Amino acid sequence: MHDDRQSKNAPKKETLLTIDWILEGLTPQFMKARLQPIFEKMDPEVDFIDEVFGYQAKGVSQLGIHITKVRAYFRWKSPYNKTAHKGSYLFEDDNHIVLLWGLETMDSSFWTYFPSFITGRETPVRFLEGALHFTISPEGKITKIVNRKINERDIKLAKEFGDLKSSENERFDKEDRKAAEAELKEKVKRQDG
Repeated sequence: MHDDRQSKNAPKKETLLTIDWILEGLTPQFMKARLQPIFEKMDPEVDFIDEVFGYQAKGVSQLGIHITKVRAYFRWKSPYNKTAHKGSYLFEDDNHIVLLWGLETMDSSFWTYFPSFITGRETPVRFLEGALHFTISPEGKITKIVNRKINERDIKLAKEFGDLKSSENERFDKEDRKAAEAELKEKVKRQDG
């Protein structure tokens, strides 16, 4: 349960859903996409704490430099890096979004850059994952990001929230279809009349 103080300090539900939508779109493209849409939603003095890899950054510029280093490191380390959005969740009247991410990469060596049918070697694929815990101000700015390990609760809540989003999307699609059919019938009536 949330108390009244928490509700008053929480951003609007629409703000949380917008940030979640931006994150869902950017996560699969993390290694190559421009991250400006999410940086625009950050407080200039955002705190970043990486509990998985042991790193901290203060401010958007330091976070941007860190992301550039991460991208360069993984590109140097492996010819194949694929990020994935593995789910997310948030609660109305709360100021947190939790995003589950995954990274598929190869354990690289000199042989990785040659096709396996030539070398006869299979390159082992490595999977990394984590949960980014975003704290959002009442004004809708991201003030803190914590990268941490995923736990069972994260997986359960992300699945429930994903199911909820899917059912809402289906409902909206049906409503849009019904509205379009009604509009088409009305146009046909007018043309016939």
